[in-house]
Amino acid sequence: MSRRGPLRREASRTARTIKALLYLVLACGAAWAQRPQKALIVLPHKASAPLQFGAAVLGDALRGKGLQVNVAAQSSTDPGSSSDFEVIVEERGSKADKTQTSKQVPEKSESYSVSSSPDKHAATVDGSDPTGAMYGEFELAEQIAGEGGSDWQEKIRAVTKSPFLEVRGVNMFLTVQDVDNADGAFWSDDYWQKYLDMMARDRYNFLDIHGLCDAVTLTFPNGFSYFLSLPDFPEVGVGTELAMKNLARFRQVIRMASDRGIKVGYMNYEAPPPIGRWKTRRLGVDERWQEVPQQVLEGPRLTQYTREAVLSFLKQLPGLWMFGFRVGESGQPEDFYQKTYMAALAQLPPTQRVYLRTWIADPQKVRELAASTKNPIYLEPKYNGEQLGLPYQATLGGRQYPPSGSYENYTDKPQNYSIIWQIRAHGTHRVFYWGSPEFARRTVRTCKFGDGVGFSMEPMEAYMTAADYLHNNPNTDHGFYKWMVEREWVWHLIWGRTAYDPDVPDQVFVDEFVRHFGAQAGPLVFRALAESSKIVPFVYAYHNIGMDHQDFAPEFENGDHAFGARSRLWQGDRLAPYGGNNDDFLRVNTLDRTAMASPATYVDDALNGTVTGKMTPFEAAAYLDAAASKSEGEIAQAAKLSPESPKNFECIRMDVDAVAWLGRYYRDRILSATHLKFYEDTYDHPQLAQAYEYMQRAAKDWDQLSDITEQHFGFVPEYIRMGVRQFRWRDEGRSLGVDLDQLNNLETAFQRLPQQERLGVILGHVPQVKIEPGKPVVLEATYATLSDDPHVYIFFRNSPQAGFSKLDLNPDDKAARTWMVTIPADQVIPGFLEYYFGANSGRWGDYDETISHRPPFRVPANRATSKPVFSYTPPSTNVTGNSVKLRVKVDDSSVIKSVYVYYKLMPAPYEWLRMEMHSTGDGGYTAAVPLTPEGILYYFEAVDESGNAANYPNFLEQTPYFAIDSWALPSASR
Repeated sequence: MSRRGPLRREASRTARTIKALLYLVLACGAAWAQRPQKALIVLPHKASAPLQFGAAVLGDALRGKGLQVNVAAQSSTDPGSSSDFEVIVEERGSKADKTQTSKQVPEKSESYSVSSSPDKHAATVDGSDPTGAMYGEFELAEQIAGEGGSDWQEKIRAVTKSPFLEVRGVNMFLTVQDVDNADGAFWSDDYWQKYLDMMARDRYNFLDIHGLCDAVTLTFPNGFSYFLSLPDFPEVGVGTELAMKNLARFRQVIRMASDRGIKVGYMNYEAPPPIGRWKTRRLGVDERWQEVPQQVLEGPRLTQYTREAVLSFLKQLPGLWMFGFRVGESGQPEDFYQKTYMAALAQLPPTQRVYLRTWIADPQKVRELAASTKNPIYLEPKYNGEQLGLPYQATLGGRQYPPSGSYENYTDKPQNYSIIWQIRAHGTHRVFYWGSPEFARRTVRTCKFGDGVGFSMEPMEAYMTAADYLHNNPNTDHGFYKWMVEREWVWHLIWGRTAYDPDVPDQVFVDEFVRHFGAQAGPLVFRALAESSKIVPFVYAYHNIGMDHQDFAPEFENGDHAFGARSRLWQGDRLAPYGGNNDDFLRVNTLDRTAMASPATYVDDALNGTVTGKMTPFEAAAYLDAAASKSEGEIAQAAKLSPESPKNFECIRMDVDAVAWLGRYYRDRILSATHLKFYEDTYDHPQLAQAYEYMQRAAKDWDQLSDITEQHFGFVPEYIRMGVRQFRWRDEGRSLGVDLDQLNNLETAFQRLPQQERLGVILGHVPQVKIEPGKPVVLEATYATLSDDPHVYIFFRNSPQAGFSKLDLNPDDKAARTWMVTIPADQVIPGFLEYYFGANSGRWGDYDETISHRPPFRVPANRATSKPVFSYTPPSTNVTGNSVKLRVKVDDSSVIKSVYVYYKLMPAPYEWLRMEMHSTGDGGYTAAVPLTPEGILYYFEAVDESGNAANYPNFLEQTPYFAIDSWALPSASR
């Protein structure tokens, strides 16, 4: 028998066995591949609440990558358990570091480091304290969630960070409506959870509660009357049962905040408490100005009540991080607080932080208050009054409003207090979405000015109830949120993250927009909002009616109502007579008068041949136009990409479109005002025509704004500035008819100018800014005098050494009474064209020349458009003494005409002074500027012979001044 058969059978069995093993291996591999990936988050034993909250956020990010997540304490971790990815969270240095690459976490509070193992299967989060560790967990969660694809572990980056600002606060105003009503936000766990979750994830660490506040009347009942019932004062407040309930709830809020690494402060606004309960008004029903009598506690018993209330309040709220009061605004003198608040604090351990509002208070007496206690003292000076406007402290120099709208002299040394900048952003931003990381970064960096430790920022819904109050058009469904804080996620994201780290990359924000609106639309929405967000603060900064949030609301009004032209826009349920017109618009100056020229200032400079480095009205209009066009273009492109979260997207889109039209309105209104001012100062008729044309455009812009806001909101309650239950932009736009009528009346008056002004000859002309050599120049003049045989002429020359040549002007427009002349191209040479006009109304008629009233017009003739460029390095060390020598280098394609340094003593009210700098012959310029221990602010201006000028620093790019800090004299004591 052949052996081939058994061999074949054996080979066949072997093959089948190998095949079976192969199938088994493949099956096991497939099963392994299909096995859910596991992640383990290891927390310290008895991990604090912030670490647990951070672990929950981190777990969500890991689950988003398809992992099964388990959270365990180090002491309970099974050594034999396996995971595909492990995160170890530690406080104050990792003791179980599997990464072998983690960096030492900084000692500074709320710092963290994140690192990953060489094989990328483990990560370590290390915090300097529980809050820092929580932030590290957030950082890792963001990195994981932000990476697409399956290789996210490979892309985990090592990061070590510490907070830029020590205090990063949200300045909440707790309204009586939200406390008194059972369904108010104060009693809603959902509200507090969402608010505090947002604050923690956005890296805020301070909930700065002020109040209480009546959202209708904008008055502030004493908060003690809501939280306390004192045996000696049974007539005051809400009664024992309700006070205990309110205080217990407040205690819960403090604990919820602490669980998220957030400290809570409470500032009591009013001194006299109400007798009985506060008579709370109904939002959307009651009028602001309808008086309701309210009896309050006064006299000697007020002092006793306040002292007892402070002591009782603080004893019952041991978790309260900071406690404070208003001084000047409360109506009580400073010594009242010595006898009450400070006397009560003296009976408690001196660890309680105390903070004070400085508005309308005497700085010296505030310092005395601070010196009277061992408690840590913080002051909250106003950043830019009750507005925002510019990303730096700009309320400098003399103003028509109180100095306490600024930081006054609280930057002086020595300081027996710390400064928390109170940024009253709500004055500028109340309605429309806002989100500019660059603006926020610049603002945050200035919060260290004066040795500041941080900011407390008003949110957009400050002074209002917490639930949505904006959407009142039943045909528009933007119900993607209940609480206003949910709508304002962009605002809080950007301010909170930049306050912790102003160098946070834009990609962090883009990732959040992608999460909301999708990978395609998200970046476009972000860019649209960044451009749109330039408009509202710029409107306030350029057209600065006042510092108070009741002086001007740039989102709502047309800018005519300046300085009491209409002290209160609306009265109750009826429209008050419209106040204000073009003249009032022209009376308004800019917030930073060193950086921007208002229409009136610019026209005065232009007609006097003064060249400055300030932004002109035409540049301001171009800035607004560019932001409007770019934002609309980006949001329109995003709309074509079917963005996710469609209701939220539509809400943002409508706001972007509305703000674009608001920007165009102010663009055209600024141009109209500028041309009007030129006309009023010269009687040059084409200027009046242009003023009317731009005013017509502005009215149409406002109509577009009204259409969008009506469709979006219907109406909004606006008690603070407009003073009404139902504000509509269309109602505000009605007064623009007054402006158009005024311009029409000026046209009528133009026909009677000679008789009206008792002038025989009226010659109007506005010179061009610059002309081009080698090209003919067409000049126009208005000869307003009516005559049978008019004669208008010009004398001109192109060199001071040359004589004047004469040309006759020809009639151009009979109705406008304009005349034209062309200067030949060969007469327009590089340098300057100098000229003046003359006219007569016939041989025996009136005669006059412009040179009788002003110097000849002198217009630069060149092609140079580049502005001077500065090179400057501020002193690297603290400067003291009687003066400081400043040296700046200026480069220019043209010859430099002058370089000046502008300086002022650092305390806000001092005016700017000017000093000419002297050339060193190598492009450098020097000046010795006087110094005092108060310190100084300073900036530079250069003007060249070609008519170009620049300020340095440029306010659009950085804070437009440098600082030499104040210093304490050797004999001064803290």
